[in-house]
Amino acid sequence: MRRWHRSCVFVLFGLLAWADAGALRLSELDRSDLAVLGQGLPELRRARRQSARVRAADTDVTTGEVLVKFRGQGQVLALTVAADDMVQAVELVAARSDVVFAEPNRRMQRQYIPSDPLLGYQWHHDVIGSADAWEWGTGTSSVKVAIVDLPFNLFHPDLAANSVSGWDVVNEVAVYSGDDNHASISAGLAAGVVNNATGIAGAGNCTLVPVNNAIGSESDIIYMDAAIRWAADNDIRVVNLSWAGADSPTLNLAAEYHRVETDGVVVMAGVNGAGYLDYTNQPYIVAVSMTDNDDTLQSHYGSHIDFAAPGYQVYSTTASGYATGSGTSFAAPLVAGILASLFSIDPSLSAEHALAVLKATAVDLGPLGRDPYFGWGRVNYGAAAWLAAVAAGNVPDLGQQKFETADSGLKVSTDYHPGMAYTLMSASNLNQAVWTKVAGVSNTNGPMIEFAIDTRDGAAFYRVVGELEF
Repeated sequence: MRRWHRSCVFVLFGLLAWADAGALRLSELDRSDLAVLGQGLPELRRARRQSARVRAADTDVTTGEVLVKFRGQGQVLALTVAADDMVQAVELVAARSDVVFAEPNRRMQRQYIPSDPLLGYQWHHDVIGSADAWEWGTGTSSVKVAIVDLPFNLFHPDLAANSVSGWDVVNEVAVYSGDDNHASISAGLAAGVVNNATGIAGAGNCTLVPVNNAIGSESDIIYMDAAIRWAADNDIRVVNLSWAGADSPTLNLAAEYHRVETDGVVVMAGVNGAGYLDYTNQPYIVAVSMTDNDDTLQSHYGSHIDFAAPGYQVYSTTASGYATGSGTSFAAPLVAGILASLFSIDPSLSAEHALAVLKATAVDLGPLGRDPYFGWGRVNYGAAAWLAAVAAGNVPDLGQQKFETADSGLKVSTDYHPGMAYTLMSASNLNQAVWTKVAGVSNTNGPMIEFAIDTRDGAAFYRVVGELEF
């Protein structure tokens, strides 16, 4: 049995009020002769090359550059400032009347583009931001996803490298092969091999395990229950059931057993069709409704829905090739594959934290907050992977925040994610062990949350802390 007790608290940004020695102080950025203090980019590159050997060994970089375009000058200049002053320095310089624009000098990454030649047919990757997610990792084989269905084709060239043998809970025999199209489409969406120069790409390169629960095209709840429990007993962290039954208390009890044993998640289809379903929301089952490429609902809705995901006319593997399919049967394994990838990015992420990450980053398409159509929203794989990388400590720079002067100090705003609680903290010293909560009122305005800072409190440093709510 595995359990995680680590609190999922993320420091979103910090503000340093004074510059380090050797860099421009914030007070100097108002000087009328500021332009002559900057380096042109060619000079900056030469300086960087000369100091590259020293900087490579320097793990505590204290300065950075603000790139500034002054009016009347053709060359962008780079002003050296304290690294922790970067956000405020950009705002201060950009506000000058003689400046056209200012931005931080950031180290950019080449966007990950898999070699899979049929990726262009998979519109859903663009919608959910898969390319952004793959920047943080493409999955690991240690995380397993059970495809509970008739067995998929384990030898498909786009599934074989990510597939292992499984189990048949109906006949109680091992599963080594299969030829079911429905299951093969699901397997491809969850974990079709990414970047193998063949066919399509799944959500990530996690391990696929076939678990047969079917008698023909039907299954009894008792076999679905047995499949979930077998997955739990065999350390399979994510279970996908592309079947009806998301309202079943028996299956919820099995999903609870799975959660306790593996700290994993059971994902089920939200049911095809149109109109309202009077289903009970089972707390240990993640039920998924289906959207199309315009984020329009294309399936049943009801209180059982937790998230929405693309599933209408999505392109994936079949038993003998590739084809387009539609159904909540295919929205569900996409979410299962995303969850497996989040567990790969941060192996210490608990099931509740992973679901909170999905909740905090989902695109809210219906009425504000959770609704019976899209649940917490349509999954945003790119944003969820970024937040999982934050939890794992793999994100060194969380981006520029907005600072504005106010009557009594500053206004600080940053991205707002539903499902996260935000707190403004202050300290007089950057290395202060205990930071103080700043009293005041925060204001949420659409995608942003804003704090008013009274700088008369004597603090020199501020930071916003975001904590996932679940």
